[in-house]
Amino acid sequence: MRYRRRTMDRDEWMRRLGPLFPAAVAIRRTTAARLPRALDVAAEDLPRSAPWMVGLGVVTGFLGYTAAWLVAHWGGSPLLAAAFAIAVLALCGGAVVESGFARWAEARAGRGAMIASVAALLVRFAALASIAPGHWLAALVIAEVAARWSALLLQRLGDPILDDALRPGLSVGEVSWGAVGAVTLAVAIAAAWGFGGRGVATLLACGVAAFALGLEAQRRDGQPTSDALAAAASVGAAIALVAIALIVPGLPAWNP
Repeated sequence: MRYRRRTMDRDEWMRRLGPLFPAAVAIRRTTAARLPRALDVAAEDLPRSAPWMVGLGVVTGFLGYTAAWLVAHWGGSPLLAAAFAIAVLALCGGAVVESGFARWAEARAGRGAMIASVAALLVRFAALASIAPGHWLAALVIAEVAARWSALLLQRLGDPILDDALRPGLSVGEVSWGAVGAVTLAVAIAAAWGFGGRGVATLLACGVAAFALGLEAQRRDGQPTSDALAAAASVGAAIALVAIALIVPGLPAWNP
């Protein structure tokens, strides 16, 4: 006798998961897990998932570090370990940031979008490879968190993005300043714990870049789009890793 698996509707998922329901929404939208598969996400669920979306950067950063550690444990070079770490970060995030940045670049650079996308990944790879290996875990976690925080900040600075709110992405609808403030404080504490005052300055630089991208999107598109959020996240991750490479370099400085 064949039994059909019973599917749960959104209300039942909310009852079962309770306060963890926003976390499930964030996992399904912003990672490659897309779990739980049967979960239907509504637009009103997105603002509550905002803190979890940023918090998931801790998980993806740790997974990227785990990949690098495994490669190094098997005898791989720091360059190979850095390449695997950046690749795993993209895969864990479901390539949401990379694909969104590519679309954003295509709208502005046309055929040069591919070059821009590859360049963004190469900068992150080179920066990570230039960081002292003992700081890789903190660097990857803070870079991932800063990237997602940049997207969240830009989301709040602009108008709510509702046209594609049900698609996988970094948009969370109309998030409150209170939520953004709480997340910002947590991210700033993490940056200060990892790299002191220069870590907080790095986070500030990510915020300035997100604001600049928001102004450009406002002028060109009328408001920031989900692709602009992805661009802010990509730029934020690159800024964070480059800054950390300058704070704790693992390679000698080049003196031409």
